[in-house]
Amino acid sequence: MTKKAFDFVFIGAMMALSLYVGITAARYPRADISEGFGPGIYPILLAAIIFLLAVLLLVITIRKNDTTKVEGFDLASLKNPAAFWGLLALFCLAMKPLGLLLSSFLYLAITTRFLFRVRWRNVLLTSVIVPAVVWAVFVLAVKVPFPSGTVWNLFRR
Repeated sequence: MTKKAFDFVFIGAMMALSLYVGITAARYPRADISEGFGPGIYPILLAAIIFLLAVLLLVITIRKNDTTKVEGFDLASLKNPAAFWGLLALFCLAMKPLGLLLSSFLYLAITTRFLFRVRWRNVLLTSVIVPAVVWAVFVLAVKVPFPSGTVWNLFRR
């Protein structure tokens, strides 16, 4: 496989991911402009940015004349990227039932431990601190509602 063909596969994956995130976030509850932004605004913005960057990379890839082969490209070399994208898809699917906080914790814990081989102490620190900081920024500082998920809603009743 040439580097150019590999870039096309990557571009397709990024466009598919951005479309999925954008469509999923568009289903989140909307807020009035007087109430601030709804929980879907930032994922939609992120999806739009990723899509635009993928289009830019597509234009650059079409223009370049690169026929170099990707060395060491075989099915075994796809194991970690496939696991990464699979876990990312599961993270997106888990957001609705588990909420962003719990699904972020699980995603970070699994990817840092099993894909990046990080020690358990650092896995727990990363998996707890990163979602907590993101929650604090969005909920406390920016006043954006955080997607809580159906599991958390069961405990609120």
